Amino acid sequence: HVTGVQTCALPISDSPAAQSLKDSILAQIVQVWPLDPKSERLAGISFYVRVTLRADGTLGPPFGKNDPFDPARVIDRYNEFPPFYQQAMTSFIEAMRLAQPFRLPPPGTETYPARLYVDFLLHDL
Repeated sequence: HVTGVQTCALPISDSPAAQSLKDSILAQIVQVWPLDPKSERLAGISFYVRVTLRADGTLGPPFGKNDPFDPARVIDRYNEFPPFYQQAMTSFIEAMRLAQPFRLPPPGTETYPARLYVDFLLHDL
């Protein structure tokens, strides 16, 4: 599991609009992620991450494109995972940073900054 420590106290939205936004962001990350989520080595693995999405399509700290990145500081229990899982989580966060700024859907019910909880089973991607 991947989580980030957020300093923003925004509510996490589970509305249909937030779900669609979450799916859009996740699809853009997967496009630049170097790992194949369908790999048998990743079977049964799930990730989750809490992010703050800004109106300009960038993420708030610690996941911003130009934020300093130390996996052990932003991934819960990072040092307890085997090296392959560490690589998978680190590469996902690097892809998340690389994909910014995200293309956002047309204005609707979502307000920014938006706090999103992105969770997925790798084989579902």
